[in-house]
Amino acid sequence: MENLREVATVYLPRMANDYTGLTSSLRQTTGTDGAFDRSGEFGAQEFKAAWTALRDLIWTSSDQTSDNLYALGVGLKSAVDEFCANDEAAAAAMDAERATFEGKNGPSGLEWNQPYGNDENAPPLVVGK
Repeated sequence: MENLREVATVYLPRMANDYTGLTSSLRQTTGTDGAFDRSGEFGAQEFKAAWTALRDLIWTSSDQTSDNLYALGVGLKSAVDEFCANDEAAAAAMDAERATFEGKNGPSGLEWNQPYGNDENAPPLVVGK
């Protein structure tokens, strides 16, 4: 669980931050679009159209990836927290069952305190040879 918590709170936010940095860097390149406004002699207009389409695609993708990684981290952290809360509830339920078997809340503790089949007629337990 600790590894999942670390992924949710450390690694996924770091990855999201990296993609946010990429998005920010791509956003800064919009200021240079005017450099492509030259005569068509060297194909600048065609290159500008292809470049801006590619840049905008990567920009949008990196921005969405950043948002998705952040949301994944939040969701994973929530799942880890919920699992841990439910695990504590399961542990409490098991403790209650154990108390019943130990005779604290029930008529007998034999079911919990003695191994299954442990009676005077049972063969001895042999471990290994």
